[in-house]
Amino acid sequence: MTQHRLAILALMGCLAMARPASAQPLMSDNPKGRAAVGLLDMAFNQHKVPEAFDKYVGPTYSQSGGPDAKAATIRFLTAAVQGNPDFRYDFKRVLLDRDVAAVYAMVYLNKTDPGSKVVDFFRFEKGRIVEHWDVIQPLTPASGLAPRAPAPPG
Repeated sequence: MTQHRLAILALMGCLAMARPASAQPLMSDNPKGRAAVGLLDMAFNQHKVPEAFDKYVGPTYSQSGGPDAKAATIRFLTAAVQGNPDFRYDFKRVLLDRDVAAVYAMVYLNKTDPGSKVVDFFRFEKGRIVEHWDVIQPLTPASGLAPRAPAPPG
């Protein structure tokens, strides 16, 4: 990873942690930000993976710069949310840079999961998501970073 990308990730982490606990729910005014949050919300919080991909993703879609993985990703994510009915994203921040939107969130697999800090990156072409990559930091009680209990649903 280049020093430039590492610096961006470090800055994003600092910005995400600076959000006050009392801040209102996140909604981006930018179409790319709305699409990125919309995809994650529909796929993970509403458990409508195929519908989310139909609405927000382009004709081709790659994971981390790999080959087209749209169909495989839909199958994988559908199984993941079906196997974890309490899976949910708690959105914290959206950052935008030209054709990329980054969404910072706390992600919970179930009601007892201490959560993971996740940054999802989406690259856009012609208003549609065509690439995704992410950074995930699982939280554990031993890390000292885990919240005492997951936030209540929605």
